[in-house]
Amino acid sequence: MRAIICSIILLAFWTTATQAQTPADTTTQREAAQLRATADKLLADANPDDAAKAAALLEKAAALDQQQATAEKLAMERLKLKHELEASDQSHWLAAFVNFIPLATTIILAGTLIFQISQARSERQDKQKEREDEARDKQLEREFNAKDKEDQRFMDALNDIQTSEHISTAAALINTFQDEPYKTRILNMAVTLLLSRKTMDEFERLFLDVMNPLTYDKMPQMQSLCRQVDANYFQVSTPTWDDNLGDNDLTKFSPEDRKTFDLLNAQQLFLSSKLGALLRTRAPGNTQVDLSKLVLREMDLSGVDLGSPNVAAANWTYCNLDGADMSAITQFDNSRMSQTAWWHAARVSQPFIDFLVKKVPYNPRERYNSALPVSQQDFDSSVAKLRAGGTEVGGSRARATGIPASTT
Repeated sequence: MRAIICSIILLAFWTTATQAQTPADTTTQREAAQLRATADKLLADANPDDAAKAAALLEKAAALDQQQATAEKLAMERLKLKHELEASDQSHWLAAFVNFIPLATTIILAGTLIFQISQARSERQDKQKEREDEARDKQLEREFNAKDKEDQRFMDALNDIQTSEHISTAAALINTFQDEPYKTRILNMAVTLLLSRKTMDEFERLFLDVMNPLTYDKMPQMQSLCRQVDANYFQVSTPTWDDNLGDNDLTKFSPEDRKTFDLLNAQQLFLSSKLGALLRTRAPGNTQVDLSKLVLREMDLSGVDLGSPNVAAANWTYCNLDGADMSAITQFDNSRMSQTAWWHAARVSQPFIDFLVKKVPYNPRERYNSALPVSQQDFDSSVAKLRAGGTEVGGSRARATGIPASTT
């Protein structure tokens, strides 16, 4: 029985020693005290066997005390270790936090600097935009004021031109306007002035001052001027036309009408010569030259590549077309020709040939403006050559006949 009790006590002691993970409790102390009390009773009997048992119990009690002390020590060490670990964790996070502070400060400063730079840039851009807007507003204001002043100057110039009795003064004022839209408007005014001239000398001087050199950009004004002169000419000349003479009967004119006829006749010849000189230069690309409804009188267009002008209802009179290239002319309805040996051209478009053969054949009673012989045989052979494609020379190329070709 005692052996069982001892075994139980030892098992309890061992279990307590192996499982103790906390400071010693009162149960272990109570067991040790009970073992000592039992040993004291056995020693009191003075029995040798009991003394041995008492010694064993005291030894067990001492072992329990030692085990309890060890458990308490372990518990204390574990608690200390726990505290150290907790302190270590806190120290680790604190160290990390302390190390992070400079980085965080740098990031904050960098962010602040970037924000300030961005804000400063935005402010500079805003100010730059304000300056640009202000400069643009000022420029628009200057342009508006300049346009207003130019408009006023233009109106004053128109008034001065209309009231001026001197051609040179009017021409000088007209030539001061070289920019659009004033240039077109002032040239239109110049056409009105030219039509109002009473002498050919004034007409020529004003034309040379404001329209010379004649260029293709002035063709709208040239067309307007020519058509009005032509209309005035036919209005005066038609009543005196004599079919038997093939010319105007000058005896039918009154002194005033004769003066007007002579002026318009001279103007028509002068304008045709200027227009003929222009046609000797090549028109800018994609420019449609409009000669429709114009009187083309006594023009020397020999060797000229005429391109593709619109000559519908044009009135060709005593023009030299020797070696001219008319192969690109396709707009010619109601075109009329007199005293013009068109068959001496180097090339003519097939539709235009058919039209001219039908409408303007050779007339032995007419006097032709040509350096080449003119006859019915010449007409027939020349038309046959044109229908076959024309000559290998002419137009913008040199001709074997010696008639100079256009160099432009």
